[in-house]
Amino acid sequence: MACSSGNRNRGERLKPVQSATRRRLWKCRFDRVAVEDEQMTTKTIQRHTEPNLIKLAANDSAIISSPSYPSNYQNNQDSQWVIQTAENFRILLSFKAFSTESCCDHLSVGDGMDSANYSTRIFRSSGSSLPPDTLSAGNAMWLRFTSDGGCVFNSCLNSGTCQPVGRSGFNCECLDGFEGTRCETELINLAANQSINITSPSYPNYYPNNLDIQWVIQTAEDFRILLSFKAFSTESCCDHLSVGDGMDSANYFKRIFMSSGNSLRPDTLSAGNAMWLRFTSDEGGTRSGFSLSARSYGSVELINLAANQSINITSPSYPSNYQNNLDIEWVIQTAEDFSIILSFYAFNTRYNDNVGVGNGLASTDSSTTVFRKSGNVLPPDTLSTGNAMWLTFTTDGYENNKGFSLSARSIGAIGCILNSCLNRGTCQPVGRSGFNCECLDGFAGTRCEAANQSINITSPSYPSNYPDILDIQWVIQTAEDQRIILSFHVFNTESCCGHLIAGDGIDWTNSSTMIILLPGRSFPSDTPSTGNVMWLRFISFGDLFGCVLNSCLNSGTCQPVRRSGFNCECLDGFAGTRCEAGKDYH
Repeated sequence: MACSSGNRNRGERLKPVQSATRRRLWKCRFDRVAVEDEQMTTKTIQRHTEPNLIKLAANDSAIISSPSYPSNYQNNQDSQWVIQTAENFRILLSFKAFSTESCCDHLSVGDGMDSANYSTRIFRSSGSSLPPDTLSAGNAMWLRFTSDGGCVFNSCLNSGTCQPVGRSGFNCECLDGFEGTRCETELINLAANQSINITSPSYPNYYPNNLDIQWVIQTAEDFRILLSFKAFSTESCCDHLSVGDGMDSANYFKRIFMSSGNSLRPDTLSAGNAMWLRFTSDEGGTRSGFSLSARSYGSVELINLAANQSINITSPSYPSNYQNNLDIEWVIQTAEDFSIILSFYAFNTRYNDNVGVGNGLASTDSSTTVFRKSGNVLPPDTLSTGNAMWLTFTTDGYENNKGFSLSARSIGAIGCILNSCLNRGTCQPVGRSGFNCECLDGFAGTRCEAANQSINITSPSYPSNYPDILDIQWVIQTAEDQRIILSFHVFNTESCCGHLIAGDGIDWTNSSTMIILLPGRSFPSDTPSTGNVMWLRFISFGDLFGCVLNSCLNSGTCQPVRRSGFNCECLDGFAGTRCEAGKDYH
């Protein structure tokens, strides 16, 4: 392979250099661009365990060869080179010879200085085909050559040291804080109330392919571990983060969840004082991965509610008085598509002894708090926004009271909780958050909020005859957005002198509001109001009927004239048929 430092543009097609090849060997030469051979400076680099840094001056060149070249290289090779040149220059690799075991021995080449970052890899080659000339994107390039054997196929992770065993076996000597066949498991001991950040490799850059790494987190015996996710993005088909209780990631019965894709996981609390995480990626695409915090969490009682299950929670010693200096927390969880409702039966605490309620798993996040209360006023029923809720109770060192008693219930349909029916209507849930109210007779509306009431009105003494002289009024009123309709069952009055009058509003003296005037035996049709108030007036005055229909205004006195006529005697200063006009005296 020939390689040089120069300013040739990336992507320029270069003609491969033809050379005889030998089994299990390759050779790389760094050639200067546009410089004569006799001015060339070269050096030969042999196998090194750690990456070799090769600094090329502008237009300088170097030769790199596989270990022992031109003799065969050894098994269990893992040799790396990092080549760097001046800022405005590039590096050109030109292969002179190439022959490796095609199944198992590979040369990888990439941009930059980090051979562990597979996203920068340009190619990975094995066999006897001469790779094409290759130009770097910037002023740095890495090469890595591996040959098979136990320590190559199964290199140790987390800076563990690999010792080959036989042809393909290996043994990893792990640094403190790591364990596992390949040192893939990081052991994390959290002190009480301590927290630590955990990220996927290379985060926020893309993680590598073919990962299988684990973390085991442990804290004090009476504490739990709370995982809070800040970011999550993995290849949804193939790259997974699994989380479980205990220390054994192989125990799938203890697995809490396995997740992939872009949905942020909810906060997750361990059942005990140990928790494991395992992250695996395949050989396909990658993403930015995840970032989370793990926190040691003390004095927490974890309550797992099955779907539609309920449980009672009380302050210590209830109904006797609770103790001083308490700091207690409950975390309640239920199925993912369910919610939790807290219903308080009793509540009596001292001024500085507080009950706190919030959504989620972390009471330390003040933004999740629903309320924090003390005293003796019963808190309202409280519905969670998700499938988890926290409850805290803290007391000071002074006097105490009985405390509280409540129920926590898992509910799948919340429509009837959020939208209870009025006027003794019966609520039926529809789906997760919908509802339907079955209203009692006389009520209607989405929540039975509208009176749909009816009432019977009859003439006096009905079904017997009404008296000769009558003047009776009714005012009917309903809800603001409702109307009134009159439906007649029987109608039989004296045609000349018995009249039922109906109108809109409450002022029966205002003839402009009159809707109907009904005498005789004609059966009236249904009569609706235009608003939510209606008046009725029933009169039977015989010869006085004219004065009933046409009352005098401005305190005038009405005198009937025959059947339906009338005459108004007006006070001084007024005139007109009904005394409606004022006189002008000069």
